[in-house]
Amino acid sequence: MIRLTVDCSVFAIDPPQAVGRFSGEIEVLVVPRSGELISFPVVVPEVKAGSFPSQITVEAIVHVPATPDQTATVLAMLKDVAVGSTREAKAVLMEMSKLPGFFSDYWDEQ
Repeated sequence: MIRLTVDCSVFAIDPPQAVGRFSGEIEVLVVPRSGELISFPVVVPEVKAGSFPSQITVEAIVHVPATPDQTATVLAMLKDVAVGSTREAKAVLMEMSKLPGFFSDYWDEQ
């Protein structure tokens, strides 16, 4: 298994606002390519049906080489997620942070 770090920004549509981002590590058999999908076992009841995809497109893969102090890392930059409202965006971030090894940053609260 390969440890893959994923990172995704979350936006609200109304009002238009960058709300935060989630990040974490998952294990995969093969590193995905740009354009492929990563599935997350998350349901966000506060978000209107279909607004939050359980599969998110990989926009870029970054291979970070190993250093004497650190092992090599693979980072998947995911397509931004946009949901209807700030409340819904915060609900997405909350649910994603419940996944093992994941955390969320809330930009409007810093």
